[in-house]
Amino acid sequence: TVLAREMKKGERELMAYFTRKEKVELWPSIAEFFVYDDVVYRSMSEDEIRNKHYKASLNKFLKGKRVVEIGPGPDAVLSRFCIEAGAEKVYAVEILKETYEKAKDRIESLGLEDKIILINGDITETALPEKVDYCVSEIVGSIGGSEGAARLINKARRFLHDPSCMIPRRSLTKIAAISLSEDDLDYSFSELAGHYVDKIFDQAGHKFDFRICLKNLSLEKIISTSDVFEDL
Repeated sequence: TVLAREMKKGERELMAYFTRKEKVELWPSIAEFFVYDDVVYRSMSEDEIRNKHYKASLNKFLKGKRVVEIGPGPDAVLSRFCIEAGAEKVYAVEILKETYEKAKDRIESLGLEDKIILINGDITETALPEKVDYCVSEIVGSIGGSEGAARLINKARRFLHDPSCMIPRRSLTKIAAISLSEDDLDYSFSELAGHYVDKIFDQAGHKFDFRICLKNLSLEKIISTSDVFEDL
């Protein structure tokens, strides 16, 4: 909404403008379910803040190294970042067949099939042809370990010359109290969020209580100190 006042004939001056305040939206926590699709993967691939921090770490450690990635997704974004950072080779292990096929097409279209070796399999059971120097992953849920990161990463340590060479090396989830008024919150799922709720229920075969995430939550809503909820 824009408010203006007329100064003289044919001329107006801006007095003020208003933008609608975004309400806090309810979303299902989807990281722990196999409901990822192109929309979710794209949001991860285009996450500039996440990508910036990954690139900084990969550029620091991976030159001349061999790498295994857990779950590259359809675009193999982190595997490509590894190669850009100077890694010699990446073994990218993807459990979902459809996602594997998309990643294969993407890697081949970029001419990286000799650098990124894509494997369709479960990281807990897959064998690699050689030991590698680093393991790279992005299996972090709304609670750090909700996607099974601890189990999967610990299983992947068998591939490493040095089992401590993980990127990232730590996941810290904190807990704090918040306060929301009735006007702050949209109590229903949006059409897109509801779509993922249905996918989760379809996968489970029944309805159940799942974790809820809050979108558009500002830091000013936090009303307590924070402390460690999970440290991996």
